[in-house]
Amino acid sequence: MKCSAVTGLYDIGRRSADGRPIDRYVAWLNETLRLPIPFTIFLDPAIPDGAVRPKEGDVIVRKPFGELAAARWLAEVESVCARLASNPDLTFQLPAYGIVLHSKFEWLEEAHSMRPDDSGLLWVDAGISRFFGEPGRLRYVNQKLLERMSAASKPACVDGRRDVARMQRRGETTAAGTSRPITHAGTFFVKASFAGQLRADVFARVERWLGQGLWDNEQVVMGEMFLEGYPGLAMRRQTGIMGAFARAVFPDADLVHRLREQLIQVGEDLRHK
Repeated sequence: MKCSAVTGLYDIGRRSADGRPIDRYVAWLNETLRLPIPFTIFLDPAIPDGAVRPKEGDVIVRKPFGELAAARWLAEVESVCARLASNPDLTFQLPAYGIVLHSKFEWLEEAHSMRPDDSGLLWVDAGISRFFGEPGRLRYVNQKLLERMSAASKPACVDGRRDVARMQRRGETTAAGTSRPITHAGTFFVKASFAGQLRADVFARVERWLGQGLWDNEQVVMGEMFLEGYPGLAMRRQTGIMGAFARAVFPDADLVHRLREQLIQVGEDLRHK
């Protein structure tokens, strides 16, 4: 299976919301891009040329925020967030944040059109490298996990979090407006041919939310879809932030070994900075 990764980074004013400047995310992105897989990187044109350092095989696509398909919801999202302002989650405190989160699905679809020979796409959050150096995190990237993830029979696969089990036991299927932690959407896998359908189905659900005066992030939308029995989405049991680096994505044993070695090196570098 030939695969590539997709990521994106936009300056949406997080410094004023949670104190994280865009420069910090650029640094994290540059560490993330060291992973041994080609990336398609969707980048805010406001980020200076040369700030992001792609490796050979990586492609940068600069696309203004206003041209994102999800940006058409911004006025409605701002209205909903004003009513849900008591929720401290960034999803409700910074409306543009959720717009970017849902743009993941648009970017996956667009990446497929740019790399038509790839059969698998791995979403990877730009800032995910900040977790590489945490004690215990690297244990999730191991051969056993990679082999287990390959069993996914659906065209999309995401890691579940503890709340999904609770909701299943109670027969709950809705969480919009709560920012409830249901899935780990920092990394997830999509068969390339399914990217367009997944984007269409996610966007349809988000638009139903907005019609009901609701809003939430991509973790919740994928969780709701799974809980309702969406046929295209598999969910693995909670495996940690790197769970989606699966054998389904890296079937070649040598590539799996190099990925693990690269993650270890990135973690060591971050610990010594």
